[in-house]
Amino acid sequence: ARRIAALGEDAALTRSQPRERRTYAYARRWSLRVRQVADSSNISLCIYCTDPGRREAVLKLPVDRESGRREHAALSTWGKTGAAPRVLQFDPVSGVILMERLFPGRQAQAAAPAELAEQINDLASRLYGSESTSPSGLDTDVFPPLADRVATRVEAAHQRLDAGHTSWYSTFFKPADARREEQRLSELIDDATAKAQHLLERQRLATLLHGDLLPRNVLTAEKATLRWMVIDPLPVIGDPHADVAHYFATQAGHDPAELIAALAADPRWDEATLRDWTYVWAVLSYDPELPAAARQRAFVEAVRG
Repeated sequence: ARRIAALGEDAALTRSQPRERRTYAYARRWSLRVRQVADSSNISLCIYCTDPGRREAVLKLPVDRESGRREHAALSTWGKTGAAPRVLQFDPVSGVILMERLFPGRQAQAAAPAELAEQINDLASRLYGSESTSPSGLDTDVFPPLADRVATRVEAAHQRLDAGHTSWYSTFFKPADARREEQRLSELIDDATAKAQHLLERQRLATLLHGDLLPRNVLTAEKATLRWMVIDPLPVIGDPHADVAHYFATQAGHDPAELIAALAADPRWDEATLRDWTYVWAVLSYDPELPAAARQRAFVEAVRG
């Protein structure tokens, strides 16, 4: 039998026999020609391929059936609105998805706040602006609430603080300063948690959200014009402000006030809600061990006001 190793030296294709067998099982089942790894991690495997109609496609093996089921449901919804690649095949038993490949498929970028706001508004109209993305048009048993995602992120932030940052702070700070810095981060996490709870309690609009809206999960696609489209969702039901703010929280090289003001010029967005959610995600994403930690910290302080 053919082996994935025959495709080249990509170790990600050959490191897991179960993944190799599953990949070729679906290649045979759906008559696919396997090309190369698109993306591989401990949680999923994506492979470029072509289908019998010679359409370029991506075969995705999710970490488990439930995550594949949720992703399929979200992509199927957004495929109708042009916000995500269309699903070509799906196995409900395993959660494996075959979807169209996006071209040029580069990570979406915007140089200026006004340009970013324009692109985000266009994407938002396709992600959140359809009746099919409202709770009345969704199987809400499939998608967890935004509160669950917030709780997971809060727990992860506390685990980062508890697991190894004492040694990190001790490396770069005197002992007394290290304790103050750790306490400061702990207070930020608690403050962000309380703010998130307040935002969730007064949430007025709930719709299908991407749930992990990051630059790496927003690609350019040629669809009459060059548009932004999403991949790799962790879909939840909640306020679109939280989704967009999650994207903003990764823009540490920008002035958060400019980003938020540019988007809030559109009446669908509330500036204060955008700012508060951006602060929440920026705090919960902050990791002093990352190379960009200084910029992240400055961004947190700037968006906090």
